[in-house]
Amino acid sequence: MDTRSDEYRRAIRAITEVQDTVSDAHGCPYCQERREDWLVWCDDGETIECATCGAVYTLDWEMREETTMDAVDRYQAMVRKIDETPELEPYRDLILYDWQEEQEHYNWIMIAPVAEIIEWAESIRCDEALAKMESEIMNEVWTYMDDQT
Repeated sequence: MDTRSDEYRRAIRAITEVQDTVSDAHGCPYCQERREDWLVWCDDGETIECATCGAVYTLDWEMREETTMDAVDRYQAMVRKIDETPELEPYRDLILYDWQEEQEHYNWIMIAPVAEIIEWAESIRCDEALAKMESEIMNEVWTYMDDQT
């Protein structure tokens, strides 16, 4: 007797078996894309372009540093993701901000679920609002103290 969860597991297994994926070692080093159809060999026969994030890389792990996307490419890939995901538009300034951990931020933006990016952006906005309120309160306190002396 089959249960719904057994049917669900069989359906998921069938979907993942149909979708050809490459090994982790051959997937995109930037966004971890592994779907074969999304990893396209370039005309030079040596590099692969990821259709998900636009990165171009080689399978030779030692050479990956030489083929990393430059800052302009990373920025353009993030702009594309925002343009293609209207829910991210209100957070464009935060996503595209020049964060100190630029490469890590780019990698995370490219693979993180939209809901996670929104949650992150909203927490930053909340922190900014709290800092502004604290500053305003301290200014009022100092003004009050100055008036008292």
